[in-house]
Amino acid sequence: NLQNATLRAGIIKDGGIEIPTPSRVLNSAELENGRKIESKELGSPKFPHQVFEITKFMKPERLIEFSKNVDISAIIMKQIKKISDNAGMKRLTIFHPVLNRNFVITDEMNAKLIELQIGSNIDLIAVIDEHNSPVSKFKTRLKSSISRINDSGDYSEPMPMIRMDSDYRFFGEKIDVAINEGVKVINVVYSPVDKNFANYSYLISLARQKKKVWIHMSEVPRKLYRKISAMHLLPLFGIDTYALNSRPFPMGLIKRKEVAVKRFDNKTLEYLTLPEHIKLYGDNPECNCFVENRKKLSDVLSIFQAAELLSPAIICHEAVSSYYEMQRLRKAIVEDKSGKYLASKKNLVFPIKKLLKIDLAQQQL
Repeated sequence: NLQNATLRAGIIKDGGIEIPTPSRVLNSAELENGRKIESKELGSPKFPHQVFEITKFMKPERLIEFSKNVDISAIIMKQIKKISDNAGMKRLTIFHPVLNRNFVITDEMNAKLIELQIGSNIDLIAVIDEHNSPVSKFKTRLKSSISRINDSGDYSEPMPMIRMDSDYRFFGEKIDVAINEGVKVINVVYSPVDKNFANYSYLISLARQKKKVWIHMSEVPRKLYRKISAMHLLPLFGIDTYALNSRPFPMGLIKRKEVAVKRFDNKTLEYLTLPEHIKLYGDNPECNCFVENRKKLSDVLSIFQAAELLSPAIICHEAVSSYYEMQRLRKAIVEDKSGKYLASKKNLVFPIKKLLKIDLAQQQL
């Protein structure tokens, strides 16, 4: 434990799969970009991730059609099942629908989404909570959803979704309700830490109580303060796994010469341009991911740019490099060296001091 924060490491076991936490989850957009690279024979996508999140953006009108129209429901189920099957047998699958915060999700819609997930072989089934719904309504829906999943004969686990920007008066109560109902995994949806600090603090207290519940966070942005990787700050709140927001990468912008390509750097946890990388490390990629298997980073970027696959290459590099960096943090936690690890990441000093009031330079870690 750190003052105002906590770090925890563990192993989640499910169906013969072991998930060392904290860990980064592979999302469906990252897997798809790996397949694009493979199709051009520029690399064989080797993702080490044990958990796979299928992220589905669902507009209100599409969700209404899905719940009312059998044909549309069948089409979406076929799409989700195909993505789920592509994840492979050695990964747990999560379904995360990205929804308009203020859209009212009816019990009928929630039930249809559960049917969709069961039919698509999803392992952790999302149970949708309306934003700031009463705790009593959340509990009723959760209990009925658990019964629906159990009655299906499926071996999937219910995974209630709770937004981090929920009213703090409801957030903690809903977490407690889920735990008391025997839920093993809860999906919290990212919102900025500084605006929702009370809810993040609740997750810290939950971790300190050593509650045996898996906290997974979806829709994590790539950057915090326009500079560093947001994902690598979140373990300080006792969160176990993370999936990056898979909104489309700005491929059009990358093709414009005036916009510099920025690539994730695991040592600084920052996004560096090629000149910035060369200044720190020379032209060595400093990475062993399946994308950057050449001696010079400049050559790697040129090859993928010529193939019009620069965006997929950067996305896949980050997915793998960030995963292994999270495992280094885990090793530091297990060996009781997390303070030393955090202090070595200079770009974490400012956000940790600003958000958690922890001065890495002064505090005895």
